[in-house]
Amino acid sequence: MSKILRFIPLLILLLSFNLSAQSPKRGLAYGYHTQEDMNVLKEGISWWYNWSSQPDAGVANYYQSLGVEFVPMFWNNNFNVEEAIENIPEGAKYILAYNEPNFYVEANISPQYAASVWYKIEQVAAARGLQIVSASPAYCGGNACPSEYYDPTKWHDEFFAECPECWVDYIAFHTYEGNPYGAIALTNNLKKYGRPIWVTEFANWDSNQSQEDKIEHMQIMVNAYENDPDIFRYSWFTGRASSNPSINILGSNGTLTPLGTAYLSASYTQKKYNVPGKIEAENHYRRNRTNLENTTDDGAGQNVSHIDAGDWGDYLVQIDQSGSYTFQFRVASLNGGGNLNILLDGELIKSNVEIPLTGGWQNWTTVEVPGVVLTGGEHLIRFYYSAGGFNLNYFTTVYESGLPPNADFTASSVSTCLGNSVIFSDATTNKIGSEVYNWNFGTDATPATASGAGPHSVIYSTPGFKTVSLEVINSNGSNTKTKSNFFVSGTTNGCLFSDGFDNNIVNWITPIPGAFSHSEADGAWKITNNGYGEWENFQYTINNGSE
Repeated sequence: MSKILRFIPLLILLLSFNLSAQSPKRGLAYGYHTQEDMNVLKEGISWWYNWSSQPDAGVANYYQSLGVEFVPMFWNNNFNVEEAIENIPEGAKYILAYNEPNFYVEANISPQYAASVWYKIEQVAAARGLQIVSASPAYCGGNACPSEYYDPTKWHDEFFAECPECWVDYIAFHTYEGNPYGAIALTNNLKKYGRPIWVTEFANWDSNQSQEDKIEHMQIMVNAYENDPDIFRYSWFTGRASSNPSINILGSNGTLTPLGTAYLSASYTQKKYNVPGKIEAENHYRRNRTNLENTTDDGAGQNVSHIDAGDWGDYLVQIDQSGSYTFQFRVASLNGGGNLNILLDGELIKSNVEIPLTGGWQNWTTVEVPGVVLTGGEHLIRFYYSAGGFNLNYFTTVYESGLPPNADFTASSVSTCLGNSVIFSDATTNKIGSEVYNWNFGTDATPATASGAGPHSVIYSTPGFKTVSLEVINSNGSNTKTKSNFFVSGTTNGCLFSDGFDNNIVNWITPIPGAFSHSEADGAWKITNNGYGEWENFQYTINNGSE
C-alpha cells in the first residue's frame, strides 16, 4: 500500500503518559465531569473528550494534575480559526474533527464539504503543534443518515477521493454493535486507510441485554483493542446517559457503576515485555504505517518492514531497574539505511541512531547503541523513524549500570530578610540510599557549608542574590545542582516574597483562578490582579512564614 506522509516536527509526536494504573489507550467520551468523577476515573483512563474544544468547567483547572489528558474537538465547521488557535488548551496534542458527519442530527457534513473546509483544521493544528484525528462517522440506518453513507468507510472513501492530500494523522469512527465480534470486525474495516485508529465512541446500545452481558461485551472489545497495534486509542460512551442508563460507567457523583469498575480495571498488560531482554519488533503495542513480513533471520518469525520516515512503533515494557542500557537493533537494508530516535513515555532519550546499508532486505546485522537511560517500572518505549529504508527484526536491551544521582533541593517558602533563617531541603532523585551530600550556601551564610541530606537552617548576614549549590555522590556517580536567583532583602521592613527558586510560589484561589499574576525583576515582585480588586483571593506568605 502506498503511503501518504506528512512530515511534522518530532516534538509534535511526543506523547506523555502516567502508566502507574492508566491504559495509554483507554478514554471516555463524556462532558459533565466533576473533580470527584475525575478522581475515580484517573485510575483507568488516560484521556477524555467532551465534543468541545474546551475542557469541562468543573475540571478545567484540575485534570492536568491527575495525568488525564483532554483532547479538544471541532464538533462541526462552526469555528473561527483565530479564536480556536488562541483557545485550544495548553498541553493539547491532538484535535478531533467532526462528530458523526454522516448523521442528520449530528455534524451533518458531506465528505465533499468537509474536504473543502479542512484547511481550517489544518491551520489550527499547524499553529498549535497538534496532530489531526479524522471525522468520526458511525454506522447508521433508516432515516438517520443518507443511504449512501450508512457505512462510515464510504464517507471516508469519498473524503480522501476528494482530498487525497488532506492532513489526517489518525482515522476515527464510532460503533454501537450489540455483538462485540461484529464491532471488532467493523473496526478492522478502517485499517485500509493505513493510519492508526481512534474508536472515539463504542458501547453496547442493546437495552435488552443484561448488565453481565454488557460487561462481557465490553471486556471482549477492550481486550481486542488493547492487543491490536493499529488501535491508537478508544473511548467508552459514556459517563451518564439518561437515554440509556445501561451504558453508564458513572453512578452518583464520584462513584462507578459495575460496568464502570469493569471498564477501568480491564487488563492492558497482555503485551508488556521485560527490559532487560529481547523483544520481537513485530510485538507492537501501537504502530504507525509499518508492515510485517516473514524473515529468514535467526529465529524466523516476522520482521517489521516498509519503514518510512515518519513511521513509529510503541512497545509496552516493564523495566527491571533504572539505569543505563545498551540497545541492540537487528536490522537489514537493501540500499538506503535509515535513522531512528528512542523515546520513553514521549520524552526523547536517544536521537539519530544510524541504520547502515546491509546490501539486502534479509541481510541482517546488529547495531549497538550504548548509554540509553531508562527509568524502572512500566513504560512506553517508542521508536520514531526519522529516515526510512530498512527492516527491523528484534531489539535486545542489556543493563549497563545504575544512574548517577540527580541533585536538587528546595528552599523554604518564607521571605528572607537579614537575620531570618531559610530552610534548605534535599529533593534529589535517583538515590540508592548511600548518598554523600556537600552543601554550599553562598556568600555570608551561617553555616557556610553542610553535609547530610538536611533539612538545614541557614541565616544570611548581608543582602543580595545568593548562589547555593548541592553536590550528591553515590556509587553510580555524582551530580551538582546550583541555584543563583535567591534574594535576601537588606531591611526588616517590606521584605520580599520568596519564590523558593521556582518562580511559582503564588497560589491562586477560586472562584477567580488566573485573576492575579506576578513578575519578578532584581528581587522585586510586581503583583497585578487584572482590575478585580479582590485581594482576598490571593494567597501569599509573609516574613514569618504565616499565611
